[in-house]
Amino acid sequence: MAKRSVIRWWLVGGGTVLVLLAVGAAVAVPRLRRSCLASNETSAIAALRWYLGSQVKHRRVTGMYARDLKALVSHGLKPEMAAAQFSTPGARPYRGYYFSDPMPKLLLFAFPAKYGRTGRNTFMTDQSGVAYMRDLGGAMPPTAKPGPPPEPKVAAISVPHEDTKALRRGNMAFALDLYRELPRAGDGGFLFSPHGISTAMAMCATREREARRRSR
Repeated sequence: MAKRSVIRWWLVGGGTVLVLLAVGAAVAVPRLRRSCLASNETSAIAALRWYLGSQVKHRRVTGMYARDLKALVSHGLKPEMAAAQFSTPGARPYRGYYFSDPMPKLLLFAFPAKYGRTGRNTFMTDQSGVAYMRDLGGAMPPTAKPGPPPEPKVAAISVPHEDTKALRRGNMAFALDLYRELPRAGDGGFLFSPHGISTAMAMCATREREARRRSR
């Protein structure tokens, strides 16, 4: 009897543990996936900015803009970004995203390697330096074609003027607070970007709000 009781207790207790683990995984896995998507999309936006800077350097040296991402590696573009150019043989995603061929007027798209798993939004930039974003539902963005560049089919992110002013004031206050607090953490020097930290936090907050809205 004692042995049966132990076995029964072990089975019931083990089942309870498995149920708890399953519930925890059901809650944690979607959150982890959303965090990974947000991280990949943040990296895609940063890569587009890196691309524009590398194109400027390339033009200073050669007098023209590059039509291939590999040509920008010697001007500051990360090799792993160049390896993510979708049209090149053996292309590998850069943090879950592929890039289109550079087009006239510096037009470049960044799109998810696996829609819904590595990212949802497609991003675009051009010589204006503005980043555009839209969920294309897994559709491929236009590739480079002869003639004028295609019209962008993504929506620009517009921000009211008052919100922009409030954002500038908030970023300034955030930067000053960091400059006051960080020296207390150690005696050595430090280097950081308040704007970069603020932008990353804002993106995470935006993705979290979108996730909550969709889950309702």
